[in-house]
This record gives sequence, C-alpha cells and structure tokens, in this order.
Amino acid sequence: YARIGVANAVLILPIVYLAGFGLWAAHFDLLTAVAARLAQMVVLQGIAGTAWNAFFNVVAPERRGQVLAFESTVPTQVGTVLSGVLLLLGERVLNEALIVAMGIAAALATGFLVWRMRAEYGASLIQALRAGFVDVFTNTGVGLAGLQTDANAVQTAIAGLSDSQSVVRRTSAEILGQLGVQEAVVPITPLLDDAEPSTRTAAL
Repeated sequence: YARIGVANAVLILPIVYLAGFGLWAAHFDLLTAVAARLAQMVVLQGIAGTAWNAFFNVVAPERRGQVLAFESTVPTQVGTVLSGVLLLLGERVLNEALIVAMGIAAALATGFLVWRMRAEYGASLIQALRAGFVDVFTNTGVGLAGLQTDANAVQTAIAGLSDSQSVVRRTSAEILGQLGVQEAVVPITPLLDDAEPSTRTAAL
C-alpha cells in the first residue's frame, strides 16, 4: 500500500479476473481453473479486500458506521442473490463460452469503475486534509489505521505543504512528521520561513 496506494491495490483485482477469464477463453482445464482461481482468491483476500475497506476511512467518523452498515446489507446482499441466479443459469442455460464472455465483460466493467474511483478517492483525501480530518493519514483514529502509509494519502499530505491555506500547510506538516515520511524533508523545508508561526513550528 505504501508503494502503489490503496486505490491501485483495489485495481489489481479486476485485472487478475480479466487475466483469468482470458486464460480460460484460450484453454480451460483443471490446471488453468486452479491457477486462475488461486490468483483471484490471493489478491482478493490478501490485497484488494483490505484496501477496499480502507476506502471507508475517508468517511467522517460520525457517518462511517452508517455507510459500512449500508454497504454490508444492501449491495452485498444484492450481489449474493445475483450470484445465486448466475449459478442456476450456468447449470441450465449458459454454456462455457458465454460464461467466459460474461466474466470478461464484468471484469472490464469493474476495472472501469475502480479506475473512476481512484480519482474520487484522491479528491476525498484532499477534502479530508482541508477539513483537518487526520484519521485517514495517521494512526490516531479508528478504522484501518495500519494503512497510514498509503501512498495516495502520503502524496496528498505532501501536496498540502504548498497549499494556499495555512491550516492545510500546518496539518500536512504535522501528519508527515507523525508518519516520519523521509521524502517530505525537502518539500517541508520552505515552511520554516512560512508567514504563520504555527506552520513554522509544525515544519520544525
């Protein structure tokens, strides 16, 4: 997460699914089925699942529980029902080629949606920084605090060092200091001459 960012970690999942269905389109047997499914489960459970949950860190604490409850009860249950319908159709109506084609189409659609989410996640990080909502960036709050080194969040905080608002510059300096981000040393140095005393203190 520190190297590629939370949003890009989620993007890996539809890419792996697309590769798996592409492999099955070329040749489907027990070996390719196990290989593709293993790759999908490893990425889902080991990388993308945690990154997906980290998206909710940009939601304000007072609303986060409600958002998580909705996500768990509405779209998750709809997905479960649709999966059951597809299993029934797969046994009775759909052939192998059609199933693979549907999988490729679903992987492409999911990849497109996640790509769009990358930009929205970045915008949400900027809003959180401007609001002084440091929960996303440090380990002082609740949620998935272990992801405080998310590359997207770190780059947003570094960009905040040159923001026109002094509160954003100060908060960015404080966050980067708490995280001990080495690459922030050079961009944070000019703040030692900042017009606001509190910002100079934070930079120091």
